[in-house]
Amino acid sequence: MRIIIEKFDPKEATQEDWEKYHVYRKRRQEIVNPEDPVVDNEPVEQMMKIESKEAKPHRFVVYEEGVKDKIIAQLVCTELLPTSASYKGNEHIFPISMAVLPEYQRKRIGTALISKAVELAKEKGKTKMMLDSSEASGKEFLQVLGADIALEGAENRLALEEVDWEMIDQWIKEGEERSPTAELKIFKEIPEGLEEHLFEVYTETLNQQPLGDLEIGSLVVTPEVYKEQKQQLASIGGEMIISIVLEEDNKISGVSDIVCIPARETIISQNLTGVQSDYRGHGKGKWLKAKMLRYIKENYPKTEFISTGNANENAPMLSINHRMGFKLHKENILGQIEVQKVEEYLAS
Repeated sequence: MRIIIEKFDPKEATQEDWEKYHVYRKRRQEIVNPEDPVVDNEPVEQMMKIESKEAKPHRFVVYEEGVKDKIIAQLVCTELLPTSASYKGNEHIFPISMAVLPEYQRKRIGTALISKAVELAKEKGKTKMMLDSSEASGKEFLQVLGADIALEGAENRLALEEVDWEMIDQWIKEGEERSPTAELKIFKEIPEGLEEHLFEVYTETLNQQPLGDLEIGSLVVTPEVYKEQKQQLASIGGEMIISIVLEEDNKISGVSDIVCIPARETIISQNLTGVQSDYRGHGKGKWLKAKMLRYIKENYPKTEFISTGNANENAPMLSINHRMGFKLHKENILGQIEVQKVEEYLAS
C-alpha cells in the first residue's frame, strides 16, 4: 500500500486540515475509549496550538496515496527542549506515539512511521525511543521491534457512585487524629511563600515512584513548569487543584493534585499522590486521597469517574486505590529501544 506522510502543524493547519484531523481523532476515541465524552473541536485545537518551554511535539498524519480526504494514521514525536527543567539526564530520550486505524493495519504503515521517527531522532540527536501502548496491536509492534518492556502499568478508574463515603470520611478523621499538629490544605492558587518548597517536595515524591527499568533521569517540576501547565489548562477553562499536608514547622510532608477540564467534565484526572519517606506510616496518603475525593464530590457535581495511572510495582498506592474502589480500566506498557536498534530492524 502506498501512503503519504505529511507534517501536521496546528498553527498552520487549514479548516479542511482540522476537519480531517477531528474525524480521525474521534474515530480513534471510538476504538480506545468509546465510553468517554468526546471533546469538542475548539479546545483540542487551542491546546495543540500552545507552545511549551518543556517539549515540542512533531506531528505527522498519513493518507493513502491519491486519497487525501481521510487520515488513516498519526505519528507524534516529542522533543524535550534544552529549556526544560528535566532536560539534564533526559536529553537522549525521544518519546514516540503512533496509531494506525484498524482497517489499515498490517500494511507496513507502522514500519514507515517508525522509519520517519528514526530520521527525526537522528536529526535531533536523540538515541533512545520510548513508546507506550494499551492496545494489542501496539504491544505486538513493540515486540516485533525488539523493544524492552521497561514499565508495566494501568489506568485505573473510580466510579463515584460506588464510593464508600463512610470509609472515606473515616480516613479523613483518622488522618486528622494521627497527625494532630498537621493541616491538610486544598487550593487552586498556591499560598505565598510555599511555592518553592511545594515543588521541591513534588519533584522528590514524583521521582520516588517505581519506574521499572526506564533509563531516564529525574523529572523536575518547578514553579515555572507549574505556571506554564496552569496557563495551558486555563486556555480551555481547565483547572489544577493541589492538596498538601502542612506540618507544624511549615514543612510539606505530602502532596496530591488533580486536573479538571470542562470539555470532559465527567472525568477528573488524579495525578501524583506522594508522601515524603520520613513522614510515611501515619495514613497521610489515605488522608490526601480521601480529602481530595470529598472535595471533588462537593465542588464538581458532574464528575462520574476519577482516572489515575499507576505502575504495577507501586504496591502501596495500588493498595489504597483498591480499597477506595478503583478498578482496572486499561493495561498499558512502556517500551524503550535504542534508535540504532530500530535502524537495524528497518534494514533487516
